[in-house]
Amino acid sequence: MANSPFSVLQNGDETTIYLNGDWTYKLKQAHFNELKKNIQNARNINLNFSNLSDLDYFAAVLLKKSLNGKIYKFSDESRKVKAIFEFINDENIDFKDIPQKNSENIFSQIGRSVVLGISNLLNLATFLGEVVIIFFQTQVGLKKISKIHIFLMK
Repeated sequence: MANSPFSVLQNGDETTIYLNGDWTYKLKQAHFNELKKNIQNARNINLNFSNLSDLDYFAAVLLKKSLNGKIYKFSDESRKVKAIFEFINDENIDFKDIPQKNSENIFSQIGRSVVLGISNLLNLATFLGEVVIIFFQTQVGLKKISKIHIFLMK
């Protein structure tokens, strides 16, 4: 790629990856795929951050994933880079607890909520109707109300 955000230098059995520019969530997936292809046979990987202007957690995770579990070391690392990689390498953090994205779109969620609301409103109306009928049967003494109730239930 013409404007690649990295360059790879092979020196004997050591591979140095120079990261250039901004490595943020805006970086294209194609760059990570190209990096993966360039280092597939590498053994000793050295990451050089001297030309890096910005790095965020998302790009750091994708960079680590692109390395395919290979052992790597840093040169010219800043405090920010060190802190980011210490965080994503922390064994105490369980990334499996990250909630999955809901596959429903906003319209299906609204529709489901409206149907649930109407169902609950119908249940409330039925309950209040039963309460009114029982009240009239016990307090007022109207027995004819039960015939109306039976008629309405049909």
